[in-house]
Amino acid sequence: MSDNTINHLRRNSTLDLLRAIAVIVIIFHHLYLPDQNTLAAIPGKAYNVFISFINIWHTGGWIAVDMFFVLSGFLVSGLLFNEYKKYKHIDVKSFIARRGFKIYPAFVFFIVSTFIFELVVSKAMHKQAPSIIESLKDLAFLHNYLAGRWIHTWSLDIEEFFYLTIPFFLFVLIKYGKLKLSSLFSTYLVLVLLGLTCRWININHAVKYDFNEQFIKTHFRLDGLFLGVVISYIYNFKPNLLNTLYKYKILALLISTSILVLNFVFERESNLWISVVMLAVNPPAFAVLITLALKFLPDTGNKWLLKIGQCSYSIYLWHLFFNYYYTLIYLKAINQEGLAQHQQIVYIVYVTANVLSSLGFGILMTRLIENPSLKWRDKYYPPRVRNIITNVNQTPEIINLSLTA
Repeated sequence: MSDNTINHLRRNSTLDLLRAIAVIVIIFHHLYLPDQNTLAAIPGKAYNVFISFINIWHTGGWIAVDMFFVLSGFLVSGLLFNEYKKYKHIDVKSFIARRGFKIYPAFVFFIVSTFIFELVVSKAMHKQAPSIIESLKDLAFLHNYLAGRWIHTWSLDIEEFFYLTIPFFLFVLIKYGKLKLSSLFSTYLVLVLLGLTCRWININHAVKYDFNEQFIKTHFRLDGLFLGVVISYIYNFKPNLLNTLYKYKILALLISTSILVLNFVFERESNLWISVVMLAVNPPAFAVLITLALKFLPDTGNKWLLKIGQCSYSIYLWHLFFNYYYTLIYLKAINQEGLAQHQQIVYIVYVTANVLSSLGFGILMTRLIENPSLKWRDKYYPPRVRNIITNVNQTPEIINLSLTA
């Protein structure tokens, strides 16, 4: 593919906007929330409103990962479907290589550089050195079963499994003439039932909330990614099926939004059923919202939000590193005599520094690590096709699928 052709590809701003919203929500979700008894003793109406805002995202902001899953399945399978439409087959080797160039360089740099940073800090402070085994488990994408250093890598473990299996799955369907909506939807239903069954069995043996055991296993969450595949197939091969959804868009919007709001009403820490029920219904709700957004939201947006969406992968990678160390600094600061009486200011500084550092450093890492890797990828494994989404009016929307998956 020539440089002119590559330059002709453009990003879809609606999807970048959705990514930006999702990654910002995740950053706020992971912020440390001060003890409620401490908050009650601090006057200030504006500050309490601010804390209430943080608390909302602390309760339900975790669902943004579900949206990332649906988006990833949608975008990545779109590459394969459009390759199939043009060549009547898919190049599994090229697909996996291109995914590798997208995911591995930034991920490996994050794991290695944070390990070195913590090793140096531990030596300087005469503390126990970090475990290289924990980082190696992260590097092998095994955190969601074997644990590791950085908890947020669990979602990447699930996506990596999906990337390695979906091209082979679609290859087999194509080979045997089974690439049909019925086949894909049946597979999605099987994955939904698998997740529901395994999560139900899990909580029946659980005595309390356990994030690692109830939310992050690969076989618990594959249905969200595969639902994105189903949507992508409809967009590519049966777009007319979306007409009913567009016709009743207000009702669909209300139902989907109402489902997602439940995650902010009920805390998962005290409601084990959330891991069973909401993990099954959140992806369809997001699928509806994403589909409506692609149709009805303009393909434009605030340039800073779009930049955040474009850099969402690196932002996601680095945000918990800053969160971890800023939280340590914050907790140490509020226990110091001179700062204890200024907890409001200290917490606002903590939140501001956390958010800005995560966004800023993520954008920097995209420029320094991700973008050069993508240039190497396009040099050695150039994209075979453009990904075209056709909406109900049959207007092509070209999407650069080198987005974060």
